[in-house]
Formats: sequence, C-alpha cells, structure tokens
Amino acid sequence: MLFSSITFLFFFLPFVFLIHLALRKELRNIFLIIASLIFYFWAEQKLFFLLIISVLIAWLGGKIIIQVKSQFAKKFALISSIILLISALVYYKYVGFLTTTFSSLIGSDNIINVILPIGISFYVFHEISYLVDVYKNPPKKDPGFLEVLLYISVFPQLIAGPIIIYSEIEKELKNRDLTIEKIVLGFRRFFIGLSKKILIADTLGTLVDNWLKTSNGDLGFEAAWLILIFYSLQIFFDFSGYSDMAIGLGKMFGFTFPENFNFPYISKSIGEFWRRWNMSLGMWFRKYVYIPMGGNRVGKYRTLFNLGFVFFLTGIWHGAGWSFIGWGIWHGFWVVLEKLGLDKYLQKAPPFFRHFYVLLVVLIGWLPFRAVDKDTTINWLTSLINNKSSSLQLFNEIDYKVWLAFAFALIFSFPWWQKWSILSQKYSFEENISIEKSTLQFVSNIVLLFIFAICITTIVGKTQNAFIYFQF
Repeated sequence: MLFSSITFLFFFLPFVFLIHLALRKELRNIFLIIASLIFYFWAEQKLFFLLIISVLIAWLGGKIIIQVKSQFAKKFALISSIILLISALVYYKYVGFLTTTFSSLIGSDNIINVILPIGISFYVFHEISYLVDVYKNPPKKDPGFLEVLLYISVFPQLIAGPIIIYSEIEKELKNRDLTIEKIVLGFRRFFIGLSKKILIADTLGTLVDNWLKTSNGDLGFEAAWLILIFYSLQIFFDFSGYSDMAIGLGKMFGFTFPENFNFPYISKSIGEFWRRWNMSLGMWFRKYVYIPMGGNRVGKYRTLFNLGFVFFLTGIWHGAGWSFIGWGIWHGFWVVLEKLGLDKYLQKAPPFFRHFYVLLVVLIGWLPFRAVDKDTTINWLTSLINNKSSSLQLFNEIDYKVWLAFAFALIFSFPWWQKWSILSQKYSFEENISIEKSTLQFVSNIVLLFIFAICITTIVGKTQNAFIYFQF
C-alpha cells in the first residue's frame, strides 16, 4: 500500500487517523500496532511473520539484557540476538547475490533465488538500535513486547524509514500528546512530501525510465547529462518526499521522527553531502558502527579505515550488487581523500568550484546506482564524455510538464524558498500595512490543498510508481 495510492489516501489513512484520535490514550498504542500490521501485511503476505519473529528476537534479547545481573550474560544476549538478526538480513538480502557471484567464478549456473522481504533493511536496523540502547542504558522498567513491536512496526517508517534511534523515541512510545498544531503540521508535511513524489519525482522518473529502456545508456552527450541530472533530482525528491510523508504521518499520531534530508545538493564537500543526505542512516552507522570501531579517536590511518569501512557497509546496505558496493566505495574514496588533505585545498577554492566538484562526484556516483547492468553503465558513462550529439527526437519527448517539474526540482533543491518562512513571521508592504503570520499560514494551507488536489487528479488513472527506497 503506497502512501501515494488512492487506497491509502482515502481509506486507510482517514480511518486509522480518526479512530486513533477518538480512542483513549491507553488504547491508542494497541490500535496503532494493529493498523501497522495490517499495513505491512497488505504489502508483504508471504514473509509477514518474519517481521514478528525478528521483533520477538529483539524483545527477548532485550528482556535478558535488562533482567539478568551477569555482565557476561548481558553481552552474550546482545551479541547472539544481533547475530540472529543480521543472519536473517544476510540470508534474505544477500544469498542470491553471493551464490550468483560464486557461481560465475566457478562457471556454474547454480543460483539460489530468495524473496526479499519489504523493509527488512529498516526494521532489522531498528531492532539492533533497540538492543544496543537497552544494553548501554537499561531502562528502569522492562519495555513490554507491544512497546517494542510498536517502535519497530509503526507504519509511517516501517517500509522505508527514516531510521529512528530507540532512545530518541522511547518516551513517545509510552506517552505522547496529540495537539491541533502538531496534527496540522503533520498534514502540511505530508502534502509537501506527496507533491514531491507525484509532481516532481514521478514526472522526471517516467522520462528517465523511457530513455534508458530505448537507448540502453547510449544517449548522446547532451541527453546523457540531462538524464543524469533528471535522475539525481528524481531520487532526491522520491526519497525526501517519502521522508516528508513519514515525518508528517508521525506528527499526526503524536511522534517526532528525525529529519532525513537537509538540502544535500548545496554541499561543498562529500563529507558535508553525507551530513545532509539520508541523515538518519548516517546517524545509525555513526552511533552503532563508526564510534564502536573507535571513530576518529584511534589515530589517522585507523580513522580512515573506519570511514572507508562504513561507506563500504553503506553501499552493501543499499543493495545486493556490485553496483551498490561500487557506489559506497566511490563515496568513501572521496571522503577519505578529503580527510587526507583535499578538504584543505577545497576550503581555499571558490564556492562555485567546490559546489561543482560535489555535484560532479555525486552525479557520476548515481550511474551504477541507476543503470540496470554493466553495459548500460558503460554506455552511459561513454555518452557523458564523448562528443556525439544527442538525437533531437529525445528532446522532443520532453513536454512542458517535465520542464515544469525540472524547474521546481531545481528551486526546491536549494534553500531559497525558505525565505518564505521569514516572511511568514511578519511581512510589511508599508509601515502601516502588515500581513500577520496566521494570514500567511492560512494562504499557504490553501495553496497546499490546491497542490494536493492536483496530486489526486494525477494519481487517478495513472500507474503508481513504487518509492525507489522500497527495494532496500
């Protein structure tokens, strides 16, 4: 069930929201768990019980950690639980890739095909977060199974994040307030995310898909760069749109989820890019992998190794394939290079050059991330650097809707529009004529409702595109 589907927008969400709002506080968690499990079962019938079993493993492991006094027993429960969870993740996500790679090396055609459960990369990371957090800071009261199940399965973040650290949401799992202000902010954020997905990401993505299917990456110079820029904007607005919708839904039900994007394309170093892109994933790796490995406290070269290893894991986390591994290594290479001294030279360079450097590295990195096979990647890369002109027919396929989506994508990729928030505090046309914050908010709400109506008309009768990060 997609957030951008008619079923979700007009049936599931209104029903769940209104019932949740009407219930007494002590019944809301139970109802939200039931709704979340129905939401997940709608998307994943075959491996639905894998989610429940993994939650049981995390809960039982946490229960042992909290209740036993022996430090050895606590550590054994932590490590064994994490091994079980990681084993499930490796089996369902990577066995097919590993057997395919091994078979190709020995000239065999024995391949194990395993169905990838939706959202497993996200809910396993949540379960690890729970185990580590209760190990480091045991709660005074043992969280019940239902509380752990709610943390892991609450539907706004279950399938594609953002990744939520258990210690940061623990209080809201037990007690949270629903206010009119929070609900209104939630709906606003949800509408913004929906418009990003439907009006920008899907519009650009349809053209990207069509061009790559018909050309196999052999696009010509101009078209190759244009489609790469389109895809870079598509994946940003697709994923940030989902994050906005998840954060908005969280607010509607009283939760505060972490921000996941902070204008990553304005970055002036690759290190800064990763402090702005998928921030919840970066925070998870920092807290549970990078710092436990020693972080930057273990000497220069060990720190560089730690950084490289984290980016290697980031690539693997995104997908079982050499293209994802290469993407992680590519970004890790540039982050390590900046730590070795490149960043000092960048600081002296003009801001435009630093910005151009980041965009070039990031855009080239999206090539293997998006291309379906090695040949497409090579053809696409070749088209980027040769002098072969693009076919005019490709450019004739771009209608005004695509150019409009492209224009809005460029505008909202940069924080220029945030000047509106300054205006919303108080804007004066003249000294004695002012528009108060409430009036501007009312106007912006009307605009958002109008955009929501456009999204609905676009959705009706159109095949829905799944969010890109569902595959992870």
